[in-house]
Amino acid sequence: MLSDLLKNEEFKDLLSGHTEEITQFLVENGMDFGILCNLAEIEFNPELPEEIGKSLKPLTLFILSGYTLETAYLDHEQEALFFEAGFGEDNFGSVVSVPLDAIIQIAIDDTVIHINLAASIQKPKNKTKKAKATIEKSMNAFLSNPENEKFKK
Repeated sequence: MLSDLLKNEEFKDLLSGHTEEITQFLVENGMDFGILCNLAEIEFNPELPEEIGKSLKPLTLFILSGYTLETAYLDHEQEALFFEAGFGEDNFGSVVSVPLDAIIQIAIDDTVIHINLAASIQKPKNKTKKAKATIEKSMNAFLSNPENEKFKK
């Protein structure tokens, strides 16, 4: 029964919507909070040094507090939370991009206030949007080169 519910797109959208609304509320109100995330879905810009990247667990907890919280914002179009954070002993700075579907739990202090049961279930439409955007960007770059005119039809 639960597995059928978690595969239901309408239910997953409902959970994602709650994740987005709660995250937005916490960011807008400057409330410190933590997010437990699926690391495989997260992007870092710039990429973390290999030694730091290897130290992160598949399920990683990020605490948004202080400067990190001040830099946090949601991009509704990309359906992601962005924030700046420092990693390792040298406080290596990186912008972290967390898709809302990768957020498994949201906690304040030691209390979990939201669980996204569908976080580990991939939504094909999100991946398709990203893939289409990447292909379109590549194609535009290719077609903008005058030497590639011969390939246009």
